[in-house]
Amino acid sequence: MFMVMLVIDDPGHLDAVLEAWVASGVTGVNILERTGLARRAAGASHLGIRFGFENLARCTEECHATLLAVVPDETGIASLMAETTELVRRYGLRMLWFDGQWEAPYTRERSLAFQRELRARFPRLVVNDRIEASGRMQPGDPGGDFATPEQRVGEYDTKRPWETCMTLGDQWAYRPNDRYKSLDQVLTILVQTVTGDGNLLLNVGPDAEGRIPPEQRRLLLGMGEWLGEHGQAVYGTRGGPFRNGAWGGATRKGRTVFLLVLDRKADQLTFPELPARVRSCRSLAPGMSASVESEGRGIRVRLSGARPEVGPAVIRLDLDRDAWSLGDLPGPSQKGTSG
Repeated sequence: MFMVMLVIDDPGHLDAVLEAWVASGVTGVNILERTGLARRAAGASHLGIRFGFENLARCTEECHATLLAVVPDETGIASLMAETTELVRRYGLRMLWFDGQWEAPYTRERSLAFQRELRARFPRLVVNDRIEASGRMQPGDPGGDFATPEQRVGEYDTKRPWETCMTLGDQWAYRPNDRYKSLDQVLTILVQTVTGDGNLLLNVGPDAEGRIPPEQRRLLLGMGEWLGEHGQAVYGTRGGPFRNGAWGGATRKGRTVFLLVLDRKADQLTFPELPARVRSCRSLAPGMSASVESEGRGIRVRLSGARPEVGPAVIRLDLDRDAWSLGDLPGPSQKGTSG
């Protein structure tokens, strides 16, 4: 099976999209009569949420959802193209998120044909890398606009967009007694993603009544609380200039660099290169202080005081020039540890 998740540009279009599935111009299928999606999605547009579907495709044999084409032959590709075209043209979609690219019927040739037709019709449409036939493409073949590493954090990369796809537990769907990550683990995933210049797709698995389980709720609220205090180091930033690693990482925005230090034993970090002057240095963590001094062509940042029990220590460096102009720089080559 080959799946596609759509992202609706205008939250106000959600009702129109659901209504359109009552009588698709391609299939004529009434999806609202066959699924309970309308009830569970009804409040999304009012919350300003850009609504998307992916797992809907799994119910195709029962509900004939128009978002999926099974592709054992060219008829399947034609159906997928027709249904995709209907959705994109009706609602001005900006992005499609594909999945299922590992299935054997989705060959390199079919991927190339589908991509060629899709790009010709919608040259500005953003698609993920799962439009490619997994493991069957060749060097130089066209592909998606961004990478989607799953259940792992992508590597530092400021050249090609990427998005880590991660679950709060072990499963994508709800499972009683799932093994959930700790809040510290979730924040570490967030830090390693944003400092690597990636985006984080963090999955939740509602139960059979559409409720977010308490364990997941606690993690989401904990992350929200941390972002409420340190969001300036995440929102509107790009990764770098220093490469991330076990020590933590950095983000940048304008003339500011934020160090998000995960290593709780480090009391100093020496960065071998920084072609800029640091005008100010301060800790954003209560009870902790930070200072900076020149060290050859780079800087040394000294840390003192109590470290946060959960999440990274955040240090703000204000520079004399735009931080993006610095390019990509090595991470700390030396690291002192408190005894």
